[in-house]
Amino acid sequence: MDRHTWKAIQMIMSDSQKFSDALHGVSWQEGLSDDIVRSVEPFFAKNEVGELGQPLQGNIAKAGTPPGKVSPTTERRHSHGITVTAARYASEDAVILVEYVLALLEHTKRYRPYKRMLDYITELSAEQEEHERVVDDERYSEDDLQEEKPAESDPGPELTADDLPRLEEELQTLQDDFDKAVMVKYDLQDEVNASSERLRVAQELLQRLKDFEEDSRLFVVEYSSSEVLLSNCMSAAAFLTYCGPMGIDQRKKLVAYFTNASLKHGLPKESKQVFYDFPLCEYLNGKLALKMLQQSKALTDPLSLDNSCLVNQEETANTWPLICDPQHVAQSLVTALNQKKRRKLVADVEEQSSDQARMMVDHNPVIEDNITGLQDHQEDLQEAKTAEFCGQTSSTLTTNTPRKKRQRKVIEAKNKKISRLNKKLSKVIRNKKTQESALDDALKKLPPHLAGFVKLQFDLHTAKKHGRRYSPEMKSLAISLFHASGKAYRLLSKLFILPTRSSLLD
Repeated sequence: MDRHTWKAIQMIMSDSQKFSDALHGVSWQEGLSDDIVRSVEPFFAKNEVGELGQPLQGNIAKAGTPPGKVSPTTERRHSHGITVTAARYASEDAVILVEYVLALLEHTKRYRPYKRMLDYITELSAEQEEHERVVDDERYSEDDLQEEKPAESDPGPELTADDLPRLEEELQTLQDDFDKAVMVKYDLQDEVNASSERLRVAQELLQRLKDFEEDSRLFVVEYSSSEVLLSNCMSAAAFLTYCGPMGIDQRKKLVAYFTNASLKHGLPKESKQVFYDFPLCEYLNGKLALKMLQQSKALTDPLSLDNSCLVNQEETANTWPLICDPQHVAQSLVTALNQKKRRKLVADVEEQSSDQARMMVDHNPVIEDNITGLQDHQEDLQEAKTAEFCGQTSSTLTTNTPRKKRQRKVIEAKNKKISRLNKKLSKVIRNKKTQESALDDALKKLPPHLAGFVKLQFDLHTAKKHGRRYSPEMKSLAISLFHASGKAYRLLSKLFILPTRSSLLD
């Protein structure tokens, strides 16, 4: 080992804080193990005598150096292994470590005969104890046999032929007792089996009750407050409100947006979230409705299930496009779609006459096409006017004609419809006032800046002749949001009324 190698080893040892503890932790009292000795000895040089850490004298003589003047360099070059002289030349720490290892090896070599002798003495002691135990067992067994021999040598009572019936009777009694004991044993075995089965069932039931108790406890802890339901309710309501005209990718983005918004504002979330752990159809209608939909052989892919929820929410889907209409195109769109085919809201039909007149007697809404009947009524009215103008018979003499009876029925139906529509209009007005009051109450609960933003959005929804006018606060908010994230500004522009990008750039 040269100086550079030892320096590298010394650096490794100095980096390890546990090297010294590991070195002192070696159990050397009883010597090292054979594996350690066999792995360590090849690293040290041996001389002719077999001493470790000493170079061969023949190698030194071949080098031309006198025996009394051996240089460490010569010894290191001509020795195969670590020597004490070479280690002393490398470092003081190295020679201490080498001498310590050599001392351990020498102690192990001298301790081995003593250890073998101790092991032999231990084996002899164990054999002696085993021998003494065997001798004691034999002596005790002989004493027991000697004690039992007098008892066996006792002669039993002498039996005669007269004792045979008595012995047979005793034998029969013992046999009957044995049979009864066997029957009792089998009965007890059956009871044990039945009890074991009942115990197994009771344990299973108890385990199920424990699982149910744990699930119920978790359910109670999770739903201790109704606020935990708000996250799923908001996501479902937002989907039904805004995602009708969107594609599947936009729907996913909007659902993720509302979910993140709920988490951002501190709303607690349920352990199972809608759209992620179960579909919206199951959340709104339950598992039974979803199963019935699957059995009806309808499409049950995620897109079809979401569309079925939108179809079921017909009233909401037909109302929100008219309410959330910032461009005011819904009314013109409805008018354009209904130009070819008119529809009116009627109640259940009480009777049908030959002229297709209908009476409204109930409040259950029915959508019915009445274009042909309306045209017939108009033709009848035109004919009545022509007959009254050109006829020679007085109108008072023809009040009971079939045509006038039909017209009176039509007039009565129209009057009833007008009264019903007036009631409906008054109800709508009352509902509108109630909604406005509820909206005012809701705005009072919001922070002032948020309430002002909502009111401003309501005002901007109203049509303007010369375009919309934004307040300075709204403009500053839009500019800050646009510079913060253009993507977020485009997304929010679809939800709220904000200045266009061109107006901001101007």
